[in-house]
Amino acid sequence: MESLDVSCNQLTSIAGIEPLSALRELLVDQNKVSILDLQLILPRLEILSMNDNCLTVFDAKFWPRLRKLALDRNSLERFLHEAHLRRLKYLSVRDQNTTDIQIDFSKLIGLSDLHVSNVHVGPMHEFHDTIFMRTLELQRARITEIPREIMRRTQQLVHLNLRDNEISDLTALRHVKGLRSLCLARNRIADFGNILKAVRKMTRLEVLDLRGNAVTERFYPSTDLDMADWERVDEDFARALCDADYVRRAYYRSSVISVLRGSLRLLDNVSTAETDIEKAKVQLTKLRVSLRRSLNESRGP
Repeated sequence: MESLDVSCNQLTSIAGIEPLSALRELLVDQNKVSILDLQLILPRLEILSMNDNCLTVFDAKFWPRLRKLALDRNSLERFLHEAHLRRLKYLSVRDQNTTDIQIDFSKLIGLSDLHVSNVHVGPMHEFHDTIFMRTLELQRARITEIPREIMRRTQQLVHLNLRDNEISDLTALRHVKGLRSLCLARNRIADFGNILKAVRKMTRLEVLDLRGNAVTERFYPSTDLDMADWERVDEDFARALCDADYVRRAYYRSSVISVLRGSLRLLDNVSTAETDIEKAKVQLTKLRVSLRRSLNESRGP
């Protein structure tokens, strides 16, 4: 047997599976498992999915060949023996019923996809070995700064999601030129010039989200950013903007699109089009200098 799926039951523990030495995939989602009672390693297991359970501790020593580990919506507090996860490529620990998880990321030397949300795993300085990282999601993770030295080592990064944090300075992102998607919604970004300098060399960037920051707060509706018909709501909101904010929004959008030289497909969850630039062309000629200054003053009461 190479695959075992016991999802959607009432299991409270996993034990006695060591004889399944050929097992490569184990799916235990949507149970009530709080105990992994193993005595021997599972030598061939590569995929373990235990979303929606009750784990508080994950001991890695029994899973030396894991490539994918999904532990969303548990109650994790810490990992043990992380050095045994050298082959791990994908790790997801979203939405735990705890506020902090202790994970030694320096031991996860092969990790390429990391997904964390609504839980604190430490500052970004602790991500020492990010050379192979392609997807990094640290959403609602109490991140206050993006370390320059980490970004210098993360040259293969393609998707970066730092939504719902406390970031104000984007300078370190200048070192990450291969990004295709960048989400910085709901942070503390107020400097428009800092944004343009950060993304200027991201020639492959297709998706950029800066909604919910001080620099964009007048430009978009203050509704749920994930609502299905957000673009329609935004169209109505844009039509109701005062002339000054309408021009500011047009300048902001056309400037970002222009800097990214046509690679951008979605800006702030609104499709980009030539009309974004055309609508603002006349105003930009006269107001470029004053608008750049006003963007940094657009917080307003």
